[in-house]
This record gives sequence, structure tokens and C-alpha cells, in this order.
Amino acid sequence: VRCSSRLSLACAPVEKARASCRDCDDDVDFKFLALDVPPKSETNFESPIRLGKIFWFKNLLDSVLDEDANVHAVVCGNNGSHFVTTACSLIGAYLILIEDKTATEVENVFRCVLDECGTFREDLDDCDSDEICVVDIWKAVEKSKSIGWLNFQDEDIDIDQCIDMHEYLHYDSEANGAFHVVVPSKVGGDRRSTSFRASFLCGDSRGGLRRETSAALRQIVASFIVAPSIQ
Repeated sequence: VRCSSRLSLACAPVEKARASCRDCDDDVDFKFLALDVPPKSETNFESPIRLGKIFWFKNLLDSVLDEDANVHAVVCGNNGSHFVTTACSLIGAYLILIEDKTATEVENVFRCVLDECGTFREDLDDCDSDEICVVDIWKAVEKSKSIGWLNFQDEDIDIDQCIDMHEYLHYDSEANGAFHVVVPSKVGGDRRSTSFRASFLCGDSRGGLRRETSAALRQIVASFIVAPSIQ
């Protein structure tokens, strides 16, 4: 799938993708990126995409494409539903955030493989939760960009209006409580809050997971969240 002038998707391993490009334009320097997505048998799975992964993917592509103007990146992987869903979600978000495409334009780019994309739920334990598809992800990314919540292009951002990704990644880490910003400077969430005694700020499990109390989380986010939301 030709996604843009410098980016393609190959639903095939790197070696097969490389072989298919041997007779292509000699002026193009193809760089093949293996997106390691474990195959899953089910067609309805947990969301493969988090904001941190989109940011990671953006930085990965930037590091490859910035090498030379003639570089063309080819994202490769197995031809399974989970890979196609993950790859389309990441590439589509990149096209919206970095190449300024609309969600509709991205949908047209991937129309030939949309039927291979799976749907997923945010909560696998809730059978009544709505199914989400890659188009929903693209629309959410487009909306977040249009209202100024996401800006992956400018270094100097207004952190009161836009998510600071370095700060986001720090607090989104399980080592720091898996706290994440939902609305910049307004709403945040913590899926792992637990009921330790108020005198304890955090409790570290043997597996290395840090679980802060609601009181501790309020202290952590008070400096940059107007109204902490503890779930």
C-alpha cells in the first residue's frame, strides 16, 4: 500500500518486501522496518494503539526519513489481522499528525486493506462495550489535532492547551503509576489507583509496578492538572 510519497505498507516479511522492490526506481533508497506484532487468533482484541506508541512510531519514522531525501520507508510484517490493524492505525495517525491528511483521506489510502483490519474493545471484560475500528482511531486523532490537544510537529507548545508528550510518557509509565493525561491541564486518569492507607504514598509490587494512592496522585498532578480525576 502506497501511503504517501515516502511511506508504504507491506503486508509481508522484510525479505519478501525487499525482493519486490528490487526492480523499482534506483534513485529511491528503500528502508524496510519490521513492525513486530504477535499474531492473535481472535478478531476482536484489546486496542493495540496508545498515544505513546503513536509518538514512538513518529520518532522512528523521523529517524529513518531524515537520513536522506531519497529514503522511502516500508513498514513490513506478517499478513495477519492484528498486524494490519496495528500498522494501519500507526501509519494513519502519522499521516494525520505529520503530513496533515484528513481521516477521510487516510481511509481512502487504506481502503484496499480495511476489510482485513480487526475491531477491538478498550475493555475486553465488558462484552457490551462498543467495538472500535481503525477509522475511529483516525477520527479521534484528527479531532485531537484540530482542537490543539496533539501537536507532534512543533517543539514549542502551550502545555496548558496541548499534551506535552515527554511529560505524558513519564507519568504513563507503569513505574510512575500508569497515570495519563486525557484533556490537557484539565482531566487525567489512573487505571491502577488502589486503596493504600492514607499515610502511604505508594506501594510497589514485587513485579515492579508502582501504585500510588489517590492522595499521592493528587500531589503529582496538581502542578499541571486543574482538576485531577482519579478512577
